[in-house]
Amino acid sequence: MQKVGLNTKLFLFRKNVIYNNFTFYLEKKWKKDRRLLTPAFHFQILDDFFEVYNKNAIIFVEQITLQLTNGSEVDLYPMVSRCTLDVITGI
Repeated sequence: MQKVGLNTKLFLFRKNVIYNNFTFYLEKKWKKDRRLLTPAFHFQILDDFFEVYNKNAIIFVEQITLQLTNGSEVDLYPMVSRCTLDVITGI
C-alpha cells in the first residue's frame, strides 16, 4: 500500500475544493447567460432572417461551384468570411 504524504492530501483537498467551486460558478454563470441568450435565438426571431440566410447561401454555393468548375483549389476562408459578413449586415 502506498503512503500518501500530508502535502499530497492537502493538494488533493485544495484541488477538489477549487474544482467544485469553479464548476458551480460555471453552472451558475451558464444559467444566467442562457436566460439572456435564449430570447435572441427564438425561432420566430430567426425566421425574419430566413431570406437573408437563403440569399447569401445561394450566392456562397454559386461562388464555390464557379471555383470548382475552373478546376482550381478552393480557399473557403475568404468566402465564408464574406458570407458571414453579408449575413450579419443583412445584405
